[in-house]
Amino acid sequence: MAAAHFGPVRAVPEERMLDVLYSLPIWLVGVLIVGLSTAIPGLGLLVVHRRVPAEVRRTQNDVASALSNVAAFVYAVMLAFLAVGVWDDYGKAGATVQLEANSASDVFRQAEAYPEPFRRRVRDGIRTYVDLVMGEEWKLQTRGRMSDPAWRTIEALHRDMLDFEPRGPREHIVHTEQLRDMNSLLDQRRLRVQMGATGLHPVVWTVILTGSVLIVAYSFFFGTASFRAHLVMTMILGASIGLVLFLIVAMDYPFRGGVGIGPDAFERIRENIGRVGGP
Repeated sequence: MAAAHFGPVRAVPEERMLDVLYSLPIWLVGVLIVGLSTAIPGLGLLVVHRRVPAEVRRTQNDVASALSNVAAFVYAVMLAFLAVGVWDDYGKAGATVQLEANSASDVFRQAEAYPEPFRRRVRDGIRTYVDLVMGEEWKLQTRGRMSDPAWRTIEALHRDMLDFEPRGPREHIVHTEQLRDMNSLLDQRRLRVQMGATGLHPVVWTVILTGSVLIVAYSFFFGTASFRAHLVMTMILGASIGLVLFLIVAMDYPFRGGVGIGPDAFERIRENIGRVGGP
C-alpha cells in the first residue's frame, strides 16, 4: 500500500505562527485571548464616548436595541455552531486514537495463531510501530507533522501479511481477521494524521473575527445614563466572546497545545502488549 502523506495545509508563515501559539502554556493563551477581547472593546467604547455624546446615542436606543437583538442572535448561533463542531471533532480525534490503538493490539494478540518466525515478525512490527507513535511521531504531531519511520514500519508489516500464505482453515480464518484489523489500523492512522494537520479554514476565522468586531462595535452606539455601567457591560460582552474564541482555539487542532490529546491509548496498549508477549 502506498504511503499517504499529508502535507502542510497552510502557508509556512501560518505554520510558524501556529507553532508559536500552541507552544505557549494553555493558561497564557487564555489570558491573552480573553484579556484582549475584554480590553479592546473597553478602549473602543472610550473613543466613541468622547466623540459621540451619550445623549445623542440615547435617542437611537429603541431602534438600535431591536436591530442588535437580531444581529446578536444570528452571530451567537453561528459561534455556538462552530464551537460545538470543534468540540465534536476533538472527541472524534480521541476516539480515532483509541480505535487505532485497539487495532494494533488486536493484530498483536491474534498473531499467536501464526507459526514462527512469522509470529515474531508481526509482533515485533507492532511493538516498533507503537513505540514510534508514542515517541517520535507524537512530538511531530503536536506541530501538525507525521513520522516517516512509523509509516514505513506499518506498511512493511502490511506487505508481509499480504505475502503470507495461511496453511489450514484455522490459519486462514485468523489471517483474514488480521488483514481486516490491519486495514482498520491503517485507516485510523490516516484519519488521525489528517485530523492533526487540519483546522478551521482562514475564511472561517475571518468571518468569526469580523463578526466579533461588528457585534462589539454595535454596542458602542447605545446611550446609557451611567457610562461606567455601559463600559462594564461592553467589556463583559467582549470577555464572553473571548471565552468562546479561546475554546475554539484550544481544540481546533486536537493534538496541539495544553489540552491536546496525548498517547494515553497507546501507552495502555504497550502495557498490554508487554503482558501478552513479554518485554
